[in-house]
Order: sequence, then structure tokens, then C-alpha cells
Amino acid sequence: MWQRSAFRDWTVGATGIAGSGAPFSMMIDGGTELSGGSETINGSGGAKYLPTVGRNTLRLPVRSNVDLRLERTVTLPGRWRASFAAETFNLLNTPSTSVETRAFAPGTVTGGVTPLVFQDTTALAAEGDTTTTPFGQPLSSTTGILHERRLQLSARFVF
Repeated sequence: MWQRSAFRDWTVGATGIAGSGAPFSMMIDGGTELSGGSETINGSGGAKYLPTVGRNTLRLPVRSNVDLRLERTVTLPGRWRASFAAETFNLLNTPSTSVETRAFAPGTVTGGVTPLVFQDTTALAAEGDTTTTPFGQPLSSTTGILHERRLQLSARFVF
């Protein structure tokens, strides 16, 4: 019976993780750089997040990942065995994104006052800035624990 031998000696394994999206804050950039390396709006080295909104009040999308392994072991003549496996990582191809966190930056000085400009597409265009990424826009989908879907094939001979 070929059906019995076709479905014998298979191993299936799956691993899954899920978690809430990472928190992030609306950041204020554009101040003076301190010798310690922190840039803040008034150069004091204090918090860079928007005080009226608070720290870590926004969240990235939910993170999840599924990995799958399928393996078959075949007995060869004598005491030899062969194992063939196919593994896929990030089976559902779930992106793990990071976003632009800078929400406000200094605008054009008017009457000796430097306004803070919200970094959306319209405000950036009004300032003539076409190179800055707007607030909340994805920057990368390969950072963090997940990468693009990957497939790995392997063979192992035991003698």
C-alpha cells in the first residue's frame, strides 16, 4: 500500500509568536546638539518627546510570526537513513515596521520666532521640504525580529 508508506515518517513542527505593537512617542527635533549627543528643542538635554502628549503613547501595529518545518526521514538499505526538510520562516510574510517618530521640527523663522511645524506631508511641502519623511510613515520593514519570508531546504544522511 503506497498510501501508508507515503505518509509515514513525516515530522511537522510550527512555532508562533504574537505581541502588541511596540510603543513610540511624538518626538521634537531641531534644537542644539549637546556634547553628550542628545538634541533637544531648547538645548537643555531634556526629554525629546512632546510633553503634552506624553511618552510612548502611540503603538506600532501588532507583531506576529509563524515558522513551519516539514521533515521526512527515509530508511535506506543497510543502516543508512536520509532526512529531507523544508523550513519556512515568517510563513505569513508579516512585516515588522519602524516609523518616523519626529512629529515636530523647527519651521521657517518669522519675526524672530522659530515655530514648531507638525511633520505631515502638507506642512513639509509648505516649508519646501521634499526629503523629510512625514510623521508616522513607515521607514523600514526589515528591522526588529521579523524579516521577509524565507525558505530553507536541507538534507541529512546518517550512516
